[in-house]
Amino acid sequence: MISRLLALITMVALVVVGGADAWALNVITSLATEGPSSISHTFVVANEDLTGTPPVTITVTVGDTDFFVPTGNAFGHYVADAEFLIGSGSVALSGFVDTTNSLFGTEILLGAANESTSPFIGPFVPLTLSGPYALTLTAIATLNPGDTLSFTHTVSVVSEVPPVPEPASAVLLVAGLIVLGTMRGCRRRVRSSVPLSPDR
Repeated sequence: MISRLLALITMVALVVVGGADAWALNVITSLATEGPSSISHTFVVANEDLTGTPPVTITVTVGDTDFFVPTGNAFGHYVADAEFLIGSGSVALSGFVDTTNSLFGTEILLGAANESTSPFIGPFVPLTLSGPYALTLTAIATLNPGDTLSFTHTVSVVSEVPPVPEPASAVLLVAGLIVLGTMRGCRRRVRSSVPLSPDR
């Protein structure tokens, strides 16, 4: 897994450096990490060309194969955040699950985001997995001269959806806390208003 991960990071850098106008780009950070059922990629890149040349478009793809099928139900999840630290180019981010276990496979789209929809937290998508699967993250960014882009995104597969409290349950909980707080305050007032007897 570690050697594969290092290969993925190298591949990301080669994709950027190998572009037609890539001489103007400076990859400040490119870090891909992998968990038992997820991959995450953080990327910061600057277009250092300040001469007014046309925008530079880059494609960055990170992926891995042979993830194990979780026990129970399987749900795919995608989260992303993108921001132009300098300038205002464009970026399109997406996360995929590939049940054919193909490297950089894009069979099932779990979510897509751009700079105007981030931070993006996608819904949990039910999956049917019968064997090892692949996860893929893609980013297509267009940077004007002087732009600096930062993004991070994660695609994962979980065995169950984390529980979200129902609105009615949340209201009952808050009401209960208010009642307990009020009762405690009343008890303090009652104790402080009772006169002490001379025997005490």
